Amino acid sequence: MSEREQAGRLNRTIPSPWVAWRAYLRAMAVAKRHWLRMVLAFAGMLIDSVTILVVPLLLRWAIDILTHPDAAGGAAVSLGVGGWRLSPASWQLARIALFSLGLALVRAAGIYLEIFMQESVGNWIARDLRSLLFQKMLRLPFAFFDRRQTGDIMSRLTKDVSAVQDGTGFVVLITIVNIFQVAGAVAAMLLMDPTLTLVVLLIAPPVALITLAYTKAVSPLYREVEARSGTLHTVAQENISGIRVVKAFTRAPEEIEKFEKENEALFTANLRIARLSSLVGPALDLMSVLLSLVILGYGGYRAATGTLELGTLMAFSSYAAFLYWPLRQTGWLADLISKALAGAVRIFDLLDEQEQPLGGPVAPVNEVRGQLEFRNVSFAYKDADFSGVSAAAVGGAEGTSAWQRRNGDDDGYALRGFNLIIRPGERVAIIGGTGSGKTTVANLIARFYDPTAGQVLLDGRDLREWPLEQLRRAVGFVFQDNFLFSLSVRDNICLGLPGADPAKVQEAAEAAQIAATIERLPHGYDTVVGERGIGLSGGERQRIALARALLVNPPILVLDDSTASLDAHTENAVQAALDRRAAGRTVVIIAQRVATAMRADRIVVMDKGVIVQEGTHAELVAQEGIYRQLYREQMALRASRPVGLDSDVDGNLAGDVDAVQAAEAGC
Repeated sequence: MSEREQAGRLNRTIPSPWVAWRAYLRAMAVAKRHWLRMVLAFAGMLIDSVTILVVPLLLRWAIDILTHPDAAGGAAVSLGVGGWRLSPASWQLARIALFSLGLALVRAAGIYLEIFMQESVGNWIARDLRSLLFQKMLRLPFAFFDRRQTGDIMSRLTKDVSAVQDGTGFVVLITIVNIFQVAGAVAAMLLMDPTLTLVVLLIAPPVALITLAYTKAVSPLYREVEARSGTLHTVAQENISGIRVVKAFTRAPEEIEKFEKENEALFTANLRIARLSSLVGPALDLMSVLLSLVILGYGGYRAATGTLELGTLMAFSSYAAFLYWPLRQTGWLADLISKALAGAVRIFDLLDEQEQPLGGPVAPVNEVRGQLEFRNVSFAYKDADFSGVSAAAVGGAEGTSAWQRRNGDDDGYALRGFNLIIRPGERVAIIGGTGSGKTTVANLIARFYDPTAGQVLLDGRDLREWPLEQLRRAVGFVFQDNFLFSLSVRDNICLGLPGADPAKVQEAAEAAQIAATIERLPHGYDTVVGERGIGLSGGERQRIALARALLVNPPILVLDDSTASLDAHTENAVQAALDRRAAGRTVVIIAQRVATAMRADRIVVMDKGVIVQEGTHAELVAQEGIYRQLYREQMALRASRPVGLDSDVDGNLAGDVDAVQAAEAGC
């Protein structure tokens, strides 16, 4: 993709200001849940502001006493110690000092309440948003993850949430307090000298114009930064997850170049923001300098001519400083709000995604018999998203674009008019080449996707009418690529049945032919596996996943090429254990190898999304077709391979011949 095309795509992802502000207000609705903490934070800010507004009045009083001590009035005050006496002026100054000390203590308490509650509100908002995002993410259909990149999703959970945290509760509170502080300062200045106040306020319109112009210019840049940050996260995440592939194919130079390109784009966008920020800061500082010059020039002239008291001028200057800080903060607050606008749009873009329907009105069923029926089912991954947005392919091989490239079809259908009935307790193998549609069948059984047309039924009811949670518990799934969490082996096996009886866990592990391997681990079942099961072989991960499915003991078991990573001997042992454990349950086996499929009660052969053959192993071997071709190719492997194979993969392929012959002997 050219840089111009990338820029065009990025511009299309930048929402209008109306959309951004609407998302920001929705984020504020999350903050409203913590209104009591916000009230307490506001109370602390109010105490801080009120006490600090009193300080210039005390300063004015003290200066007036110093410049006119005879006007203090009253009698001298005896301290009662050594005959010390304070003059009326000294006594007044002492009272001011004591009052100022008390005021400082009250202000300190207010500042403590203000800061603690501000931080508390921000952290509560971040916690709530992260929880909402994570819960939403787990309720979204598979098609959402087909078209979204992991790094971008992670960026929304972290960076965007932090931006909204900084730009909602805290910004609103400090803006309200700044308004109060400015209003209080202006009111005090008007009471002291209306003419000088009006002169000072002439500087307000330029400050407002600078702030508005800055916000308008910087907001789209922050949204661009958030989008580019998500892309950078994706590049980094993909390379970390796929580090073995990167190193195996010496892709480091190309991946570094790709990362540097995205990093440079993010750097450039941030630099443009820095350039604008570096302009607005000095511009606001210049306004503050002009403010000081006006007060010193005009106010000093009036003080020198005797039309303005020195104490009033000093108090006026202090109140003018109170105007300066809120005005100086406008650029910083505009930054925070702009970041929050960008983050809120990306957060609610995810929260507004349409969830997978949880099922219809059918009440939970106590017993699932396990009859499956595909009734004139057609399916295309491009139509898989429940929100109607096109989705990219899942599982790589059977994705829409891959399907079109392989088969020259332009409709992108993985299944076409597919009809199949699997009886309760029947063991059916679905076999076919890459892209034949067999994995799609497995995905539809668990309702990872809904069919584009037709129906998938369980015990005579459309899957869309079943409560989704009950359906998923009724179907045990073992995937081609089995994911293990960074937990103990026991916890990974018990994932679908937390707190399972250790004896049952042991039994499931033995059935999956992994018990002996687990017992050799440093801490047995309590050994913590690495991320994604790093430290275990592919076959070991697959057998742990199989034990996980067997422990749940579901009425329907779907094995998606689940023995592909096993050697022939281990596969035979696993298949024998499955024969014992599968009694009375429906088993659907997705396979590419004849040795995996031939033990089934019935074998369904697929090609290009339709069933082309169906029958037992013996019946299909006797027919011309894809199955006999696969069988002959695997049988021919032993004759074509020299004695003493030099790779485990070749050993597995040749071992299939032994497995086929052993299975045929038992047929």
